[in-house]
Amino acid sequence: MNNPTLQETLIERADSIEFDAFFNVYAESIQASERKSRDQIVALLQRCDYSIIAFSQYDEVIAFLIAYHSENSNVGLLEYMATKAEHRNRGIGIALFRAALNRMQGRNMLVEIDSDREESDDQGLRARRKNFYLRQGCRIIEGLDYKMPQVNAAKPPTMDLLIYDPSSEIVISEDLLRQWLQALYSEVYGCDRDDPAIEIMLEGWRRNNLC
Repeated sequence: MNNPTLQETLIERADSIEFDAFFNVYAESIQASERKSRDQIVALLQRCDYSIIAFSQYDEVIAFLIAYHSENSNVGLLEYMATKAEHRNRGIGIALFRAALNRMQGRNMLVEIDSDREESDDQGLRARRKNFYLRQGCRIIEGLDYKMPQVNAAKPPTMDLLIYDPSSEIVISEDLLRQWLQALYSEVYGCDRDDPAIEIMLEGWRRNNLC
């Protein structure tokens, strides 16, 4: 579904009306275990490898995305994307996803999603989100037990990591997967590039792909 009145605004300042409106949607839409603090989000505005975009209809911010696009490797991350509850199921998510791809400028784009492999109260919603991304051309990195670093005191849920490959030809090797995980851990979450969790994930991926 097209949204001709959907307006994009690249947020560049924390002392703007657009930032406050975006952050209200962010706080309402992202579950606490995956939500960064306001100060953490404000810090992203100073980075050249991040874009925060608000989407408005009739001067109301109704959706947003936060995208990381590495300056050191050919990878990015659709870190957050959400639409206000009363505006969902209108095709806005597709517009957000395409806007995120534009920010990647040809990079491979990773997507973190809450896994429907885990029993949860919102398991049906998790499955629908996964299917949305699969319809957009993403694929699950099979065999990877992805561990998202904690961004606050709460432990993140079980997650899957997806990849959108613009060429549709990429073969995921161990070295490439290590590079992606190191980029996420160090550049997105501020962890050490040699965090032991990365090798644990790779060991599990090797084992699962040998079965």
